[in-house]
Amino acid sequence: MPRGTFVTDVSETPAHIRVYVAVASVKSGGADVFEYVEGRRLLASTSRNPLPSAGGAELTAVPGGVWATFRTGMMGETVLLRRSDLGRVPLSGGIFGWPMNATTIYGGGALWLANGSNAIGCIAPNAGLVRHQHTLAQLGENGELLAVNAVSHVIYALGDHGVIAISPPVGCWG
Repeated sequence: MPRGTFVTDVSETPAHIRVYVAVASVKSGGADVFEYVEGRRLLASTSRNPLPSAGGAELTAVPGGVWATFRTGMMGETVLLRRSDLGRVPLSGGIFGWPMNATTIYGGGALWLANGSNAIGCIAPNAGLVRHQHTLAQLGENGELLAVNAVSHVIYALGDHGVIAISPPVGCWG
């Protein structure tokens, strides 16, 4: 990694072919994402166009790229970085706003996002289009997605009062 940076997250694609690494810059702020194939060959980076992050990024790899969630100060953003060029594709078709504490996970053919304000949704993983979203009071202000069971069609999350099981609609599953 470049001098003066520290790793904030690492994510591997479901096929275990590509690895994405997010780093934060100590001096300039912002975050860069690096895409590697076979664990060592650099394919792309966001170094020329860093993410406007206030402390790195959290990553969720999907077959067509990697989703990056990051704080931008008092707000936040979640974007898809396309495979091989790491160009940004914004989240669209939903009312998630600017989630400061968002979490994402991938499974069952969808990207799942909880925005830190009781909203959860399923998103087309390679296009950024929201398929379905719902407000779920049990998530609370700091709800965090934990795991996807694609066979049972259940999402597990950490809510205000412990682990909860969420059963999204059939149309969410790819």
